[in-house]
Amino acid sequence: MDKPSKTRGIITFIIAIIAVIVMITTSGLLGLILYLFAVVISFLSIDKENRHSVSALINYTKNTVCNTHKETLLSNDIFAIIIALFPVILLISCFMIFYIDPLRAAENALNDAFDELDSLF
Repeated sequence: MDKPSKTRGIITFIIAIIAVIVMITTSGLLGLILYLFAVVISFLSIDKENRHSVSALINYTKNTVCNTHKETLLSNDIFAIIIALFPVILLISCFMIFYIDPLRAAENALNDAFDELDSLF
């Protein structure tokens, strides 16, 4: 595997990790957007000759993730894992967007209101 592909795999993995951390700590929507960026890089990087065939990409991803006979984790494996985890990340980010983020906003608003009341007395 050539060096640019390995570098692209490492950068994509770092983007995916940062996206998950941002999704959990800050904003579900921002984390989802960052993870989608990693998924797009992965889709464009894997199996470039079959890029226009979605079924070929899905089969390639399934075969790569389920193949346990490899000793090393190559960049194509990283790309395949990022794509395979996309549905799980999508569900988690939807939970964060529709449930956790509004709770955080409400808690911040209540804290601001209580701080304002405390400053009056």
